Amino acid sequence: MLFVVQNDDDLALLVKLAIAPKNLIVKQCSVGIETEKFPFLLEPLGIDAEFWLVGEPDKDNKQSIAQSILQDYQNLGYIKYLGYQKNIEKIWKKAHIAVLPSYREGLSRSLLEAGAYGRAIITTDAPGGRELIQDQINGLLVKPQNTEDLARAMELLITMPLLRKHLSKKIRQDILEKYDCQLISEKMVNFYNYPE
Repeated sequence: MLFVVQNDDDLALLVKLAIAPKNLIVKQCSVGIETEKFPFLLEPLGIDAEFWLVGEPDKDNKQSIAQSILQDYQNLGYIKYLGYQKNIEKIWKKAHIAVLPSYREGLSRSLLEAGAYGRAIITTDAPGGRELIQDQINGLLVKPQNTEDLARAMELLITMPLLRKHLSKKIRQDILEKYDCQLISEKMVNFYNYPE
């Protein structure tokens, strides 16, 4: 039996828990996007920082933030809460940076889409995030649950447009080369054709 995992952290966990020997575990991303649907978008002009929160709280997750807290943060002017959005390209045409301070991901589709659109990425040095982002090469990694580190990274990309543009071009290139859904599909089919 062959085990397919999305990242090095999951691979190490399967070995540590003695679920499978290392020689029967293959690290292969199974998440891809149709990159032709995500054209490179020029950055909008202006840099007055505004922080948008897109998405909805997960009602089935007891650790998810309450909707009322998000409304309070918006009322206080900390964020602009946009809720669930169907047309994400419309959001990325107006935004400069994608930020996902996650504790753990397989691999974030939202970051793949943002990077394909040519948006610089800040995410946590945690499973999934560090699979996609190489710190200072194609994005910025911050320490998990460290608000100061996250704030410094956001300030850096807000105040250094050349760095932001360099990272955005590099992550787009990486996604086109490694995460196009056609490429991912072919690799996954090859795993199912793996000889026993």
